[in-house]
Amino acid sequence: MASPLRAASSAALVTLLLAATAHADKVANVHARGPATLEERTTITKAGDVAATKLGHTTIPESEVLQGEAAAGALIGSSEGLVAVGKTTGADWVVEANVSYGTGGVMHVELKACQTSSGRVETLVRDLDPKADTAQQIGEMLTLLLRPQGVGDDPIPWLAAKPKPPAAKVEQKVEPPPKPAPPPPRYGEGGNVAIGAGGGFSYVLARPDTAVGSKMLGAWSLHGRFAVPVPRLEVGATFAGLFGKANALRIEAIGRYRLVEAGRFALSAEAAIGVLALLGGEQSARFLVGISPIATVVLTKAFQLDVDLGALRVAPGGTGTLAFAGVTASVMLRF
Repeated sequence: MASPLRAASSAALVTLLLAATAHADKVANVHARGPATLEERTTITKAGDVAATKLGHTTIPESEVLQGEAAAGALIGSSEGLVAVGKTTGADWVVEANVSYGTGGVMHVELKACQTSSGRVETLVRDLDPKADTAQQIGEMLTLLLRPQGVGDDPIPWLAAKPKPPAAKVEQKVEPPPKPAPPPPRYGEGGNVAIGAGGGFSYVLARPDTAVGSKMLGAWSLHGRFAVPVPRLEVGATFAGLFGKANALRIEAIGRYRLVEAGRFALSAEAAIGVLALLGGEQSARFLVGISPIATVVLTKAFQLDVDLGALRVAPGGTGTLAFAGVTASVMLRF
């Protein structure tokens, strides 16, 4: 025969098993809703299953929960809809979470529990501490919700020590990379037409034997140029004069070809043909030809500086050939 002590122990064990079985309610954890991302809502739904299991409850499989949600239809979330889920799945409790964002961007959970037998719905809310275990925090809420007496007047543990929101992230201001400097203007970029004026000096290389006075003369000039369809070629006219011990005017037709282009700099060869009118002494007009190397600096799209580095001109005829060369600088406006 079994001893009285063994019989008492067996009876106590049976009582504990019955109590545990009675406590193991069935919980249907419907899919979380709310404005949070699907990933975050799924996290809360799974945390609800884990928390309910740790509290000793039996969770309804997801396939059966889906059937319950289908039975509730548009009423899901309301008392009638949650009761419909409970009756369809055979759950004692139906839990639904609504996930949004609280202070500082932490997850804010509104947890709703419906007792299927009575249709009673109670709700608890809290901001989840991102540094604490999510399932444990959901479990604290379910501990109060999944009781026959409900939440009642019991103190809410997380309200006594509300987690501080995470410190706002201080975003370091990243200075944008400096904008690259615009490329320098190039020859002709401001337009196909150029007009301008300049001045300088000329030195007489050859003159008739009867000529007297200084060979150094001042020079002025007016220019007009325009580009033609041939690449790098410009044509135009020049009206210029010499002044000093001798005075003269010249009218020239010009052809200019750019030999070198490098950023805002260019080097050109210019050929001239025209008429030289002598205003003193001989007072005659002569045929004139000339060549010039022209160095150009493009100041802006609208302005350029042309420096005539040679300005060699030859005018045969009369009492002897005239030849002179010099340096002039001209400011040109392009449009």
